[in-house]
Amino acid sequence: MERAAFARDGGWRGQRAGALALLFALGLLLSESRGAIAAALAGWAAGLALLRGAERRRYAWHSAVFAGAAAVLARGLAAAQLAPAPGPGALALAAGLAAALLASALGALPRSRPLVAALLLGAPLAALPASAGFLGRGFRPETASARAAMYADAAALLRRSPWLGQGGDTWRHAFRSTQSLPYVGSEVHSGYLDLALDLGLLGLAFALLWLGVLGIPMLKARCALLPSYLALLLHCAVDFDLSYGLVWLLLLWTAAMGLAEARGGHLGFAPRLAISLPWLVRGAFGLAAVMLLLLSVSGFREAESQRLHRQALARPPEANGEAAELLVRSLDLSPYRTAARLALAERSAPQEAALLLRAGLRYEPERSELWLALGRALAREGDPAAAGALRRSVELDRFDRVKQTTALRELSQLAQNLQASGHPQQAEAIASVGADLYADYTRLAEAIANAPTLRNDRAFLLTAEAVELGRKMQQSSRPFTSNALK
Repeated sequence: MERAAFARDGGWRGQRAGALALLFALGLLLSESRGAIAAALAGWAAGLALLRGAERRRYAWHSAVFAGAAAVLARGLAAAQLAPAPGPGALALAAGLAAALLASALGALPRSRPLVAALLLGAPLAALPASAGFLGRGFRPETASARAAMYADAAALLRRSPWLGQGGDTWRHAFRSTQSLPYVGSEVHSGYLDLALDLGLLGLAFALLWLGVLGIPMLKARCALLPSYLALLLHCAVDFDLSYGLVWLLLLWTAAMGLAEARGGHLGFAPRLAISLPWLVRGAFGLAAVMLLLLSVSGFREAESQRLHRQALARPPEANGEAAELLVRSLDLSPYRTAARLALAERSAPQEAALLLRAGLRYEPERSELWLALGRALAREGDPAAAGALRRSVELDRFDRVKQTTALRELSQLAQNLQASGHPQQAEAIASVGADLYADYTRLAEAIANAPTLRNDRAFLLTAEAVELGRKMQQSSRPFTSNALK
């Protein structure tokens, strides 16, 4: 929107900006996101600090009016579960918008300044009864406890490699092995913490320095876009905004617009800058172009691998051989893709599947699904080494009741097969491993069940099948020794 829309003489553009302000405030309240509200308030405070005199008073007055109107409308929408009747809902929105625009216009009248000051002080208090209950939902302790546990788990994961990080998507691949509560969170709710996990503290420091350098000219020029830039940066600290390319584009766009404003409305290079560049800099640009070309080739291989994987999954069961060929080609193009490897292992003989899965563990040694599939493949072969793979799978994702139950099922079946094939010692040792896993599973499930205030997003509990299998293996187990599994 044009900058003139926020000036006193903005005319109809100012009315449009006011209408959008109400809608934005309404959406912010309906999100019930404490982090978003805190970031917006910090950006608002920065905007207040940039203004002077009458502009500051007008800014505060308009903010109070639209925030109060948004709180009243949000209460009604929340009571209707965000689905009010179309007619009354539209009328309520129109009435709230008209009242807010009319009230904001009072601030421009000289005679109304005492009234405006009184209303500015009383507006928050008047809005509290209308928003009671709705705003209270934003301060529930359950979300805060889960978020605190997530940050503590991320900090423990960061300590494994604090300076250089562990590569891309570290949290997504490793959080299940470190989580202390059964929350659902494939994205760590902090963009900066996610950067630290991927790139290390050195990479995070470089990114923060770069973002800070972009904001310094806006601060010196008292740029109107500085509050928006700060709000984006602050919200990245409490949510996974930086996982989306759009947020990076918004940050760069805001910084570029702010720099252009600070430099008199234009942003560009000197006319003869390209001619005067040293050969070393030109060589660096050429090297960057070559690297981008190589990355594009790698991206093409990845896209083709995904296409072949989708084609394989679309094949009917009777075309299992054709699907396996497609998956082999997919893995040849991108051997790092665990999903294709698991799909191919399901369509392969146990011995071939074990080789495939062990190769995949070289790329992702902490992927629970790979260990579980390896344990199942070894169990089908009657190999006692399946016990170690299944136990490792559970260790890497202990709050998954399906994996816990599957591991017990495979161990119980393996123990029965070994007993039937004349290997009673190995069968008893396998049963002992299963009994230990069942005991750990039971203790963990009881700890979660005895703390109902803790978040249990993954619905972790002790399954009836696990109880039956675990008790059966407890009866047939003997003390575990590693030699018994050889």
